[in-house]
Amino acid sequence: MRSTGFHKSIQILILLSSLIIIGCGGFKPGAVEGDKSVAVITEGSHAEIIRTLLTKTLEREILTPQPEKHFELFFGGDDSLSSYSLWSNVILAGALDSDDKVSARLGDMLKGESLEGVSQELYFIFRKQNLWARGQTVIFLVAATRADLALWIENNGDELYKILSDDRNERMKKTLFAHKEQKKLADSLRTAHGWSFRIQHDYQLVTSQRSPNIIRLRRRLPDRYLTVAWRIGDPKEVCIDSLIAWRNSIGKKFADPSKINKNYIKVTESSISDVPAVRVEGLWETIGNLGGGPFVSYIFHSGGTLYFIEGAVFAPDREKELFVRQLDIILNTFELPPE
Repeated sequence: MRSTGFHKSIQILILLSSLIIIGCGGFKPGAVEGDKSVAVITEGSHAEIIRTLLTKTLEREILTPQPEKHFELFFGGDDSLSSYSLWSNVILAGALDSDDKVSARLGDMLKGESLEGVSQELYFIFRKQNLWARGQTVIFLVAATRADLALWIENNGDELYKILSDDRNERMKKTLFAHKEQKKLADSLRTAHGWSFRIQHDYQLVTSQRSPNIIRLRRRLPDRYLTVAWRIGDPKEVCIDSLIAWRNSIGKKFADPSKINKNYIKVTESSISDVPAVRVEGLWETIGNLGGGPFVSYIFHSGGTLYFIEGAVFAPDREKELFVRQLDIILNTFELPPE
């Protein structure tokens, strides 16, 4: 198997308007179907393995504590493209060495440098936003051969997931703050503490204290919590052990004391306000048998201060992936005090 191109950084090409294959110009309707639904259009002898690889890549789970998917895939061939063309997320996958209709369509669309780049294993992924509908991401996965296509997806699944996830987050961010954003509350936090973040409507300040410094906001139906804590600290404390210990000490002060369940956490490197951070997602639980739910937390250091921020959900009667994602988006609007 040729390896050229598979270990290079992914090149995402923005498709020009000449590549639009369904509709052109004029008014575009808003995208339909849930924002976590992904239509995958592929067929031919490679379709089964491509579907399997994309399912593994994109249908990642989050424990809430019931397992929920970040994305849910729906499959079809070329004849179903018109039915899926207005979905929020659409993927077309094909190969130049296949004679199926989806591959032929993709081959016809690629001209000049783009086609040559696919043939030489330089390009594998093309991305276009708002192609057939407003608020839409369309991705074209194309390789010189069917084997190359499968290998690329297997080796670059994280990047493909990130593209869809980032675009979904950007669309969701616009919706979250489209109406009644609490700018006065955010400004008051900046004035009092130096830091701030964007606050969606209906959140209420339920905790504001010093020694230790803790701010907590709550939104009901379902219950969602945003927590910020800060203290003098050292960059060496930006680690999972410090985060868990700090979070659990804060949790003892809640009306229903809670802690992190160490058996269900996922730790990754991240950043907040362009500062390196440790990100943790997992499950919190009350100390006792009252309940629990999913959370996402960050710990980071700046200007001699250690910060902890968290979004948590309690919604035992409904799916929670959407709310965890919303909270994560809000946390990522956090702005540090000016230097």
